[in-house]
Amino acid sequence: MASQSSILCSCGHRITRQAVLQQGYVMMRWRPVFVYLQYHCPRCNTTAERLIDYDKWDPAMLETDEERRNAGEGQPATRITVVEIAEFSRRLQRITHRDFEALRCE
Repeated sequence: MASQSSILCSCGHRITRQAVLQQGYVMMRWRPVFVYLQYHCPRCNTTAERLIDYDKWDPAMLETDEERRNAGEGQPATRITVVEIAEFSRRLQRITHRDFEALRCE
C-alpha cells in the first residue's frame, strides 16, 4: 500500500504521530484523493504541512519504532476506510421513519 516507510521533515527528522497537529482528507466526489498532515518538527521547531497521495498513504508511516515492533498486539484486524465512512454517512441520510418502525418490530 505505501511506497515510503515514513514521513520526513525538511531537516531530515522522522515525523511521528506525536508531532502531528492536524490530519484530514482532501475529498473529490466522495472519494479521498490526498491525506493532509500538519506537523510540528521537534528537531528544527518548524510547523509544516504535507499532502500525501491517498493511494500511497499508510497510517503506519507515523508510528515510532517501538509501535512498529509491538504492532499486531491488541490491534483490530482491519481499519475502517474513509470510503466506508462516507458510504455509511450516505446510508444514514437515507434512513426513513419506516426503517425505525421495522427495527422496533423485530
